[in-house]
Amino acid sequence: MARVTCARVVVAVISACVIGGACAAEPRRLYGSEVCGKGWNDTDWRVNTAKFDTRLHRAPADSCQEAACYRSGELSRVGCRHAFSTARLSPVLDNTTAVVYNKPRKCGSTTVQGKLREYYARLGFIIGEFLDKDVVGRARSWRGTAAQDVSGRQSPEIMAKITKFWGWHLELSEQMREEYLAIRGNKRVFLISSNRPSMTQVVSYFFEVKKHVLDVPSEVTMDNLIHFISHAPGRNNNYAYHFGDSSAFGFNCSRLMESRELKAAKRAEIEKFVKRYDWIFDADKVSQDFVSFNQIFELCPFIQPEGNLRKRSHLYKMIFSKAQLTGPEVRQAVRDHMCLDTLLYEEMAKRREFLLQLYSGAYRFPGC
Repeated sequence: MARVTCARVVVAVISACVIGGACAAEPRRLYGSEVCGKGWNDTDWRVNTAKFDTRLHRAPADSCQEAACYRSGELSRVGCRHAFSTARLSPVLDNTTAVVYNKPRKCGSTTVQGKLREYYARLGFIIGEFLDKDVVGRARSWRGTAAQDVSGRQSPEIMAKITKFWGWHLELSEQMREEYLAIRGNKRVFLISSNRPSMTQVVSYFFEVKKHVLDVPSEVTMDNLIHFISHAPGRNNNYAYHFGDSSAFGFNCSRLMESRELKAAKRAEIEKFVKRYDWIFDADKVSQDFVSFNQIFELCPFIQPEGNLRKRSHLYKMIFSKAQLTGPEVRQAVRDHMCLDTLLYEEMAKRREFLLQLYSGAYRFPGC
């Protein structure tokens, strides 16, 4: 009974913030047992029920590091504030900051999105979906100034400003992100994504596309898997997704192999692009990765492992052996036709490691 009452209090507090907009500068207070349940402060409960045994880990407050973070451009202002300041709510709970999840194909995306939506809904936040269709797409053709259109839907501007959590399934290019920020009217957006090795991602995607395998087993052959990797939608599909660039499906990877200069230039372009992400999940370790997310951002959606190649390998092995799925033929096809995805994976992995170190205080900006 006490737990239910606590949840009502949290919802009431957040609702008041949404309506009044007065919580932005208040100290962080919604964490631990207030959000996650009565047993949060009990070590045995955390180990046995929540599956992790530590309290929150984040960098200590440091105004010099906060200023250096701003100057560096390595992280958004929202991220810098959370990493080194105690004057703000966590961006994942502060109602003035939108949490936006760029949901890539077959990268643990459904698990991450589902748990975050469930969590925010439970706390009473306004949640949305299909950001590109609901907001950006409509704003492009929006002509009126009224708060609602004739069908009763709210204007894109209002939708952008009041929605706490967005997840979507289509591309969010840099251009579309900038359009969303303009519609929203500020840059208080915490942008997250997830990452997965190119080979496991594309194999998982192949089986997802061929999920009617039991009805048409002849379609699931090693030749068809190689063909899938070598052509759209398997070829460089995550790069195309993140960048909103369909030309990646036809990119000639041999050019990259033959030119160090071109490869270095492409890597630099991708490195610059992934700096827009404030958090990146490791999609093959989603259950453990939520632990880090919880510890740093005071969020507590408990999850079980699911959705990765190892978990579903018993289904794949009905058709292919593990040796086939991870063998030289598949690896060669990935090398030959998914070079942009491979570079993207490597740079996303570096970005994720940097963010973990920065938020925990292990990374220090020079000059302090």
